Amino acid sequence: MEAHNKREALRDMITNITGIATIFDTRRVDIYDENANVDKFLNLEAVKEAMSAHPDLNYVSCNKVVGEKMAADTMQSVKHLLPDVLEHIPVLLYQGQYDILDGPASSMAWINTLEWPGRQALLDDPGKLWRHKDVVAGWLRQAGNLDHVVVYRAGHMVPHDQPTATKDMLNTWTQNVLSP
Repeated sequence: MEAHNKREALRDMITNITGIATIFDTRRVDIYDENANVDKFLNLEAVKEAMSAHPDLNYVSCNKVVGEKMAADTMQSVKHLLPDVLEHIPVLLYQGQYDILDGPASSMAWINTLEWPGRQALLDDPGKLWRHKDVVAGWLRQAGNLDHVVVYRAGHMVPHDQPTATKDMLNTWTQNVLSP
């Protein structure tokens, strides 16, 4: 809980100092989904039925009760599990260029310290521009079972900010043909 509380204090400080609407995207002047459209959609009877959700449940984004219950788990690292995963399963890590919370700098800091057989190859890879429909859409590094993409012109909610590029990234990755 101490780590969680310090993280929240740091988030509040950054928001206060910068005046930005959300640390999920340095460019935003309002929060993501300020009209709660996701909540409205997920609470539609037909959507609940399609997801086999209980009809009496009410979906709420960033539910405060759930957040409080999960707070102690927020700062529990699973980094030590990733080398075993990378030995057997392809992994795609991506983040938006304008994400302060989980952006490229913080992600690369821990990704570059992973102890796994592909580490040196990843460190030696300077990365390449990744394109979607002949337009630069990001930056890509690849080594072993790890693909790391920084999606340009996106914040924390990459699929929201760059939907077609994200769809292309996910489709090509699942087909094992993600390339610059």
